[in-house]
Amino acid sequence: MVHQGDPNVSLPFPASPVANNNGAEITPRTPLVDPTIYPGNSRSISSIALHALGLGITLSACSIGTIQLALSGYRIWRLTEFIATLSLFHFLEFWTTARYNTANAKVSSYLLTSNGGSYLAAHVAAMIEIIVTSLYFPGLQDRYSNTYTIALGLTVVVMGQAIRSIAMAQAGVSFNHIPAKSKKNDHVLVTEGLYSYFRHPSYFGYFFFAVFPT
Repeated sequence: MVHQGDPNVSLPFPASPVANNNGAEITPRTPLVDPTIYPGNSRSISSIALHALGLGITLSACSIGTIQLALSGYRIWRLTEFIATLSLFHFLEFWTTARYNTANAKVSSYLLTSNGGSYLAAHVAAMIEIIVTSLYFPGLQDRYSNTYTIALGLTVVVMGQAIRSIAMAQAGVSFNHIPAKSKKNDHVLVTEGLYSYFRHPSYFGYFFFAVFPT
């Protein structure tokens, strides 16, 4: 039987009703494998693996580059640090979903392409700002960027990411990257943990994470 996502892959179950020995039609058996994990589908294992590989390589390369550039006195280390921070964020978005809300973990849970054009534009603008100020306006950086502000920024970024990831974990199956239009059967109002202090702790954490990396 040909699978709809890949013409070269056959599924280990019948896709149409079959008949018993008496000729009566019976209900098809439950799929042994979730069809959505095949290439081209929302939970494609191959696509998830490639995304994780790409983010891992980017995070490692940019982290090493940040340290080397900073120690060598190159101001452009801020760019590699910014990219490394984003790589970690997007990886944790998927990992936290896969760990605590497994049924809703999809390729789109990485949020690499599902956040819309405004999200992309904001980060591109931030990277352009870093490049321009590093190369052409070093004095402007010196005015607002020093050891104390860098330490503050790093602290707030870690805090923001931690709050967001913990909030997602505590919400479990009730968390969704896309606002639901109707209540799901397994959705519950979370009032414990961070949710006893904040109504939307994941948004609270992301706000500080998003502002302070630059």
